[in-house]
Amino acid sequence: TVSRSSIDESRALPSNVTHFVRTQLDSEYAADNYNRASFVEFASVMHEALQPKHKDFITATPSSEDLRTVVFYFTLGQHKGDNPFVRNIQGAQTFCQALEHTIRAWRRPISEGGMGGSPKKQFRVVLTGTDATLPSTHLDGTLTLNGGDDQYVIPSYKIGPYNYVYAASKLCQYFLVMNAVAKLS
Repeated sequence: TVSRSSIDESRALPSNVTHFVRTQLDSEYAADNYNRASFVEFASVMHEALQPKHKDFITATPSSEDLRTVVFYFTLGQHKGDNPFVRNIQGAQTFCQALEHTIRAWRRPISEGGMGGSPKKQFRVVLTGTDATLPSTHLDGTLTLNGGDDQYVIPSYKIGPYNYVYAASKLCQYFLVMNAVAKLS
């Protein structure tokens, strides 16, 4: 996992989880649309995750490294602070730049300046983190308790006038990541 927060050491993580603290994941872009600090932070975590010491956790079949599928989970949803919606898009852009750079290197042989891989190596990206992109017509959930005597409405978080720009920034993230994955497929 990677976030801007450190994790309390008294709360042990599973043995197959490593947490990285990175503070520049969504930092502001320079005029040339490229932020070195943010790119380096995303790329360093991706590169670390692909190292042989993590092989036990990401290898589907120990005898065949080419069969493993590495999964990157991307959740970045800024709601507050300076330009949170712009930072959502900036974070997705640098995540995608780092993903493209890292996966290409992972698939290239060492003799070609890569990480010793092969074009057969597979990866997935899972986008998580919000229901804000649900259509405004999405029905609210209900919860029934006590044999049907008590019924509660669970409001859905969906696109509406109060969160339209946030939802648009999340949809933009989906597009940017989908585009990067398509380039690598």
